[in-house]
Amino acid sequence: MLIHKCIISMQNFDRLLEDFYGAKHICFVDTPIIPEGCCFNCVALEKVFISKHTKEIGSFAFKNCVSLKCIYIPKSLKRIHTCAFDNCINLSNVYFY
Repeated sequence: MLIHKCIISMQNFDRLLEDFYGAKHICFVDTPIIPEGCCFNCVALEKVFISKHTKEIGSFAFKNCVSLKCIYIPKSLKRIHTCAFDNCINLSNVYFY
């Protein structure tokens, strides 16, 4: 099943890896840390929105998301770990809000 949008919160985070690999758009709503490698190889992913509740993006969190074009990052984000966006070759729009 192809999922076009997926909203990630602490309530559904345990199912994260099983459910959203085909998602094109992901919204992290109340996740304080986006864990290491959580979206690794999500090749269909095109757009990510990270809410103001997120303070860190883990290492390799979006590695090899080759279709990722756009990401919204809160200015309140404290840390982006090593290689979080490694090989995101189409990432061209990064918006800080």
